[in-house]
Amino acid sequence: IIPLEIYDNNLCFLHEGIWTITIVDTSPPKEKERSPKTAKVIVKKMKPESELNKPKPKIVTVARPAPPDAPIKVPDYSGFAGPRYSQDGSVLPHSLLGTFSEFKKIALEKGDLLDVTVPGGELERETSVPTLKYEKKKRVHQPPSHANENKALHNWQMKMIERKKQQGYISKLLQKNPEDLAMNAADNYRKIQEERYILDRTIPLTDYGKGYRVGSEFWKQQERFGDDDTGIHMTLTQNEKGYPQPVTHVGIPKSIRDEKGWHWAPTHTAPVHYPWHKAPYLEKRKKELGKYIKELDPHKPEFDALEIIGTNQPQIKRPESEVDFVQEDRMSLDDLDDQDIDGEKEPGDQTNQNVFGPSLNFAGQPARWIGDGYSYQGQVGIEGRVTFETYSGDRVTSYLYIVNDGTTAVYYDWKKLPKDNPFDLVHQQVQRFYFNNSSGVILPGETMKFPFVFKSPNAGVFTEQWKFETRPVLCGGASLIVTLRGIALQEDKFQKEREQLERDLQQKQAEQIVRNILHNIINGIKIQDRPPSPVDAYITEEEIFSRNNPKLFYTHDAVQALKQLYAEINPEEKEDRIWDLSVEDLKDVS
Repeated sequence: IIPLEIYDNNLCFLHEGIWTITIVDTSPPKEKERSPKTAKVIVKKMKPESELNKPKPKIVTVARPAPPDAPIKVPDYSGFAGPRYSQDGSVLPHSLLGTFSEFKKIALEKGDLLDVTVPGGELERETSVPTLKYEKKKRVHQPPSHANENKALHNWQMKMIERKKQQGYISKLLQKNPEDLAMNAADNYRKIQEERYILDRTIPLTDYGKGYRVGSEFWKQQERFGDDDTGIHMTLTQNEKGYPQPVTHVGIPKSIRDEKGWHWAPTHTAPVHYPWHKAPYLEKRKKELGKYIKELDPHKPEFDALEIIGTNQPQIKRPESEVDFVQEDRMSLDDLDDQDIDGEKEPGDQTNQNVFGPSLNFAGQPARWIGDGYSYQGQVGIEGRVTFETYSGDRVTSYLYIVNDGTTAVYYDWKKLPKDNPFDLVHQQVQRFYFNNSSGVILPGETMKFPFVFKSPNAGVFTEQWKFETRPVLCGGASLIVTLRGIALQEDKFQKEREQLERDLQQKQAEQIVRNILHNIINGIKIQDRPPSPVDAYITEEEIFSRNNPKLFYTHDAVQALKQLYAEINPEEKEDRIWDLSVEDLKDVS
């Protein structure tokens, strides 16, 4: 009963929600006495269900009006107001110009920072120790943007200048020529590899052993790794199928070599090595394979001249223009040098100031008034060409632009020029070029767009020339010519039938070739003839008797009697001698 007694301190623990139970074992020890053990148990006191369903209380601050006689505190704006803080202790961004660290630094320099609370975020940022754990940034999908290549040429030039400086510095440091440096050792590697590839392609055409599969790739099977059931078949490459890569040449033009500081010969090699391109064996092999090399690679590109140099003022092509114009200025007018005819304007471009007096921009070339209309009469001043290309029976349209960039209206007329016919050939009068050849006027600042239509019933190349006459006369009376050149192609309407016919002919040709080959093979096979039989091997006794006695008739009994008679007449004859069944011989013997 004593261990179950309850004391006042137990009731205190019960009121607080924590019980401490002491268990004492009063049974007699079995072997030796043991000290009693205690265990501390913490019991959670649950709230009743009625309190769980109650809503949580909210703290609300209610502003009450101040009494009328309450003292009003005037704000002091003499010093700094200091930062303002939010409920979580961070600085409000609008209360400071800049960050809190900048504010603190300036305040310390001025001596105004007396007792300003350091925000919690700044304190953690200053005292925190960086770790190796970083927050994984979320990938923000950005729309694809085109790379800005405005400074690509400038960057190239700067890199080339830097490369030249490094090349000169290394060359001076190592006391070597620039062409012998390791940074320039691979400039000729591409050319060497191309030459090796060509030789490797042509050697199987003359020698045996190398490339024994060349020409018979059709019979090559896929390689298999493993057995038939679980093995893997390796696909053949294009070279293994008999479709090698075409010969490709890659080189550097002279201007790029100058930019890179490459002023030595393209075939230069380091002096410490034996020059590969001067080996006598290589020259010998080249001569042997020269015919096949020329057939495989007939073209040798000129890399020194193979370059495109651009300009910073490209000509913008009009989208509505369907043909390019080729202008030829065939006049050599010294008087035009004094006038401003260097600037050319695009058709319809009115940004430049108009030329004073009559002036036209004819097919991209300036046609000016030079003071008179007869100085260069009979010569060709400007020739504009309009070209067409289409199938016979189809129509195509091209345009010619003429701009009045002067200050005077220009009247114009069209006049067709006759064609030269030195051989007095008779040509059909078929119209193929169509346009509005009526007269008109071009006002200052106006752009005339002349459409030309070409349509031909038959294939061929056709030309016409028209003279553009102006009033006032421009270019000192020199002619303004428009050449119309149309190319009509013959449409292949029977292409499918022709291809089918060609396939049939090829099939018949192949069958005939195979048939001739088989006949030649069969005719070339010779079988040994059978030995001939003897002439009288199978001749009968009756035939022998009839041959020796053509006037007598054969009787077996009579012939046998004659044989016996012959034997009796000539008993001394040898046994191997036999009567030849001739009655005349028998008479002679008797």
